[in-house]
Amino acid sequence: MAMTVEAVANHHGVTPMQAREALTYRRTSVDVFVLAVFVVFYMAVADAIVRWMFQRLPADVPRIRSVAAAVTACAAGFGGLVLFGLYSAVFEMARVGNTHMSYRADRSPWNQYQGELLIAGIMLFALVARYRHARGQPDQGQSVEGVLASLIIGAAVAATSASFAKGTFVT
Repeated sequence: MAMTVEAVANHHGVTPMQAREALTYRRTSVDVFVLAVFVVFYMAVADAIVRWMFQRLPADVPRIRSVAAAVTACAAGFGGLVLFGLYSAVFEMARVGNTHMSYRADRSPWNQYQGELLIAGIMLFALVARYRHARGQPDQGQSVEGVLASLIIGAAVAATSASFAKGTFVT
């Protein structure tokens, strides 16, 4: 690795220390783009799943819908986490222009926030379910899905707070 850093430094006319520091730099705009594209895809798939699920469940029993939405949100969160890992890895390989990621795989910001991404996926699914339930029902006040979404948002805040406390949350 030291020889590679030195060769890159000589090629670009910088010191080896500057070349080594450049290894940790990532353009935030690219990471935001990767996340935004996946969120749009995830929400579209979540919406299709929720529509299919709610067509088969009785609208007059919101507790059944809530339990189904909660279980499906957890499953979709795990599935979304796996798909996002694959998607971001493929995007990173295309961005770098090489399928051999070696040490670069560890520097991916997504690997450092698996718990937060899982909670975000569960939250997004729950919010889509809440939205679809509200669109299909007359105004009946706070529904069980609303309470579920609030609990999931609370869990996300707690997980983020725990990341801050551990010192693993990097802005």
